[in-house]
Amino acid sequence: MHMLDRRTFVAGLSVALTGPATARGSGAPAVIAAYEAATGGHVGVYARNVATGWTIAWRPDERMVM
Repeated sequence: MHMLDRRTFVAGLSVALTGPATARGSGAPAVIAAYEAATGGHVGVYARNVATGWTIAWRPDERMVM
């Protein structure tokens, strides 16, 4: 099984967040879920496009260690 490293996760997430498929739907949750499954951990994500108001949140109600 291939394990995602942090660099691959961040690159994949940035593509998912900026890609046209994500603008209308849910490309990022699949990337985040795959990373969590590969690492056995939990990730918290919150991003907002200030120009459009579009947001994505993954585990927004959970506290995460920074």
